[in-house]
Amino acid sequence: MKIVLSLAILLCLMQQANAQFTYKIKADSVKITNDSCTAELILENSTKHINGYLYNRGNGRTEFKSILYKINDSVYTVGGDTLLLLSGSLFNAWRLSGNSGTTPSTHFIGTTDSTRLVFRTNNTERATLLGNGNFLIGSTTNANYKLDVNGSIRAVNDIRVNDVLIGRGVGNELSNTIVGNASLSNNTTGVYNTAVGYRALMNNTSGRINTAIGYAALQGNTTGENNTAVGANSLMVNSSGVNNTAMGYRALTANTTGGNNTAIGYNAMATNTTGSQNTTMGRNALTNNTTASANTAMGYLSMGFTTTGGANTAIGNESLYYNTTGANNSTLGSQSMMLNTTGSQNTATGNNALRYNTTGNNNSGFGLNALNNNTTGNYNSALGHSSLVANTVGEYNTAAGYFALPSNDSGSYNVSIGYRSLRYSKGSQNIAIGVDAGSGITSGSTNIMIGYNVQAPISNTASNQLNIGNWIYGNGGKIGIGVTSPAAVLQLAAGTATASTAPLKFTSGTNLTTPENGAVEYNGTNYFVTSGSTRYTLAKTLTNTATLNFGSTSAGSSADLTITVTGAADGDAVSLAVPNAAVLSNSSYTAWVSAADTVTVRFNNYSSGSQDPASGTFRVSIIKY
Repeated sequence: MKIVLSLAILLCLMQQANAQFTYKIKADSVKITNDSCTAELILENSTKHINGYLYNRGNGRTEFKSILYKINDSVYTVGGDTLLLLSGSLFNAWRLSGNSGTTPSTHFIGTTDSTRLVFRTNNTERATLLGNGNFLIGSTTNANYKLDVNGSIRAVNDIRVNDVLIGRGVGNELSNTIVGNASLSNNTTGVYNTAVGYRALMNNTSGRINTAIGYAALQGNTTGENNTAVGANSLMVNSSGVNNTAMGYRALTANTTGGNNTAIGYNAMATNTTGSQNTTMGRNALTNNTTASANTAMGYLSMGFTTTGGANTAIGNESLYYNTTGANNSTLGSQSMMLNTTGSQNTATGNNALRYNTTGNNNSGFGLNALNNNTTGNYNSALGHSSLVANTVGEYNTAAGYFALPSNDSGSYNVSIGYRSLRYSKGSQNIAIGVDAGSGITSGSTNIMIGYNVQAPISNTASNQLNIGNWIYGNGGKIGIGVTSPAAVLQLAAGTATASTAPLKFTSGTNLTTPENGAVEYNGTNYFVTSGSTRYTLAKTLTNTATLNFGSTSAGSSADLTITVTGAADGDAVSLAVPNAAVLSNSSYTAWVSAADTVTVRFNNYSSGSQDPASGTFRVSIIKY
């Protein structure tokens, strides 16, 4: 068989030299073998130095075609041509359908120089990777950021930036916003929450409309609503409290169920648990409050020690600082009521007002240092700089004016109105109204001083004295008008000739319907006095005196002389007083109003001889009705 095949091949080669022939070899009738190589069939021709393959052209013919042949990683031959690759292997190219078997350390997309890498769609630059590693999206300007995006970025799920979580938190509720690891990490149905900071609103489940900014802000909140916490640990353990606002480190940090509180400042209301309706502003303001409600504290350390005292208002540095259980106090001013502990219903306005009050109640101090030293005194009112400044235990005192009643410490029931009124007084039941009124009184009590600089009329240590405007004086129940030391229950000063200086003057009025015992009345015409139940009319009397000398009067005749009495009128009753020397036997004197303002006095001689009465002073009195 080998001989037959060899002859056939030989004949073919011989014929090739002369002409082209077509031979048919049927696989089922001819067997060809080769002992020198692994090829199943060898057909030799003149192109044996070119790698290629036979292929069917579709017209019944088979032709030779050269193939790509690798010389090394950089040089390939295609037919008789040489293909030079600049670097790498042709088979290391990135394919549209993806690559496999890549090595990250050597296989990459990019450049090996500083030229930027541009990404385009629709032949428009969309993104650029710069040579310094910065990546620009929608921008062509290098802004020196690793990622510069000109446009919106949308992340479907929460994202981490520098290992900080940003998104919606657990539950993926659209209305929630978180920035920070573990923030809103247990949320189930809570909505409209904002959590910024590590562990902010961490335990919230169904709480809604909360805002937490800061480390562990509102961390323990579960169902609480409408809370706002700004600051590390602010409202940290709040669980179900609602409508709270906390701003500052540890503000309202211990609050659990208390609601409607506002705390602004470092440690403000830090220990409050269930207290509600409190408002604080300032470092450590109301920091020890636990369950008290309705307090307002504004200022550094204001109401710092209050625990359960409620309904207090403290505005000012250290105001009501040591208050613990005192309630219903109102203070305005630095260190006002600073040392109060349990005192209640006090009002202090002004720096240091009621500063040392501890347990005193129902006091009011308005002004710098007003009631500053009061400790246990009650029901005192001080208005003005340093008014009642020294009072400690005195009660029911009222002082209004700069330095009013400033020395009193234990006296009670005093009223002092005016600058420096009762300045040195330490007594009780004194009343002074006016600038410097009673300022010299020291230990006296139950004194009344009214008017500018009026002083005690008798002694600065005596009691029961009265001075009103340096006109009306009193001493031991006796009143003097114009008399400093009255000797009667009522003593009037002497009048003068000057108009309007009469000691006593009545004004016309209407008499009482029913007479009253002891009443004195004047109806514009007459004066009346009532004794028992009978009203008596007091006659209006005109009087005057004159020296009369009738001379010798013959027997059985008379002599007339006149006395002027202003106001005398015809018909008025006339009373005549005759001097003793002018009285003679068998004679008489008569008098009557003979004309307006004129009284005629007549000497009647009834004797048988002439008589000459002695000259003397005659007095006439006229009673008018």
